[in-house]
Amino acid sequence: MSACPVCSAPSVPDALVCEYCGTTLRSLVSAAEELEALEALSRSAQRMAAESGGGGLATAYFSQLGLAKGANQKVAEFWKNAFIPATLPGLERATLLAMSQLQTDAWKAMWHPGTKAANGAALARLNALGAALRIEIASGSEGSARARAVLGEADAARERLAAAKRKGMIQYAALVGGSLVFLAIMSGLVLGAN
Repeated sequence: MSACPVCSAPSVPDALVCEYCGTTLRSLVSAAEELEALEALSRSAQRMAAESGGGGLATAYFSQLGLAKGANQKVAEFWKNAFIPATLPGLERATLLAMSQLQTDAWKAMWHPGTKAANGAALARLNALGAALRIEIASGSEGSARARAVLGEADAARERLAAAKRKGMIQYAALVGGSLVFLAIMSGLVLGAN
């Protein structure tokens, strides 16, 4: 059994990526290897999220408050080490994976620390993948039309997240405004009764 050069976790000798930190364990020389490595990363992230989901009511409560690392934050940290593919099929799959990680629940996207961390990591990854896709487009290769389409989908995903954040701000403003109106009415009733 060998060890990951980054996190020192044990790894299977023929593994493409570390299942604990997401680092590549050897050079990926083909699109097929990149796709296989991306699937291994995806499986590891899903396993990590499932394992982090337990812990009982106290863990869930402290995670919601941002006082403990929840599944979203652990998976976000995992994806920070993930490699940027060099082939167009790898870039397409990695971009789709990053887009699927964006969480667009309005309230959580704006205020939940774990969701904000996960979205931040996914956006950073989308930006890095977008740079690689722009290089592919600039090369003028026959895959540049596909790269342009994938880049368009990534931009649309970013816009959906931005819209969710705007909606979260509106919900927050409505909540605060409604609370202030309620307090004003109640204080008027109390003062009027005296």
